Amino acid sequence: MIRNSYEYARRGAKVGIVAKIGLAALFGVAGLVGCSTALLAAAADSLADVFSSVVVLIGLNIASALPDREHPYGHGKAEPVAGKAVAIVLIIVAFSVLWKSVAGLLADEPHDPVAAFTMVVAAFGALANEALYRYQYRIGKEVGSVSLQADAWNHRSDALASVVAFIGVGGAYLGGAKWAFLDHAAGAVISLIVLYVGIKLFRQTSLDLMDTRLPEDQMSDIRAIIESTDGVLGVDLVRARRSGLVVFLDVHIEVDKALTVEAGHVIASRVRTRVRSEMPEVADVLIHVEPHYQQHVADA
Repeated sequence: MIRNSYEYARRGAKVGIVAKIGLAALFGVAGLVGCSTALLAAAADSLADVFSSVVVLIGLNIASALPDREHPYGHGKAEPVAGKAVAIVLIIVAFSVLWKSVAGLLADEPHDPVAAFTMVVAAFGALANEALYRYQYRIGKEVGSVSLQADAWNHRSDALASVVAFIGVGGAYLGGAKWAFLDHAAGAVISLIVLYVGIKLFRQTSLDLMDTRLPEDQMSDIRAIIESTDGVLGVDLVRARRSGLVVFLDVHIEVDKALTVEAGHVIASRVRTRVRSEMPEVADVLIHVEPHYQQHVADA
């Protein structure tokens, strides 16, 4: 199941790479021929996306490797590391595009007229990027891939950027030379959108690398499975940490204090089997067995 999840995630990353190469070429040619700074900014962003998607794919390939002597818990941390690399690329591209756009706004040179077809290209880019976002985010959410979700949000930011480019290009075309600055302004807004997404993804991947607690609903599901297992009289502790697409659990359960060590081991094995069968993303469960003592409440 886990191996299939990595393969599913890799397929999503490959689709993103192919699509972004096509969009980068389309935006670049349209921006040069149509004299649109906004589309050239979108082309640069798409090229950065190709690089980031390749990084995601490499991270998924490394993360899917089986545990070895040097990495007994597997290589899952390579996946959020790839996501962090995507965030860094986004931030760098955002500052690069912002610098170019602001320089264009402040320049005294007149802006060349924007071609009408650039509006069509910008509109198509918005639809294509939104479709890519929905496709990759669905896969990333299903398999729990932080880096693929980061790559998906990258596409969502590009969709928003294409909408801004459409507005800027449309204003520059319809308003003529007087409103040509809108194209540069659109490039600046695009860079701010990309910067926001990059910072957000950087924070998200940092939390994953620091073994931040799983979402509360997921922790509640895990605890419910353990508590409903036959022989478990109490649950003292449930800790979980994510490593790539898999989760490792540390659990303290309480059993009848009169049971033998062997009987306690059987209950622990039962818990491990149930958790892993009902939550396929769980790679392993480390269980500590404790005696259960009935608490007596004194009469008032």
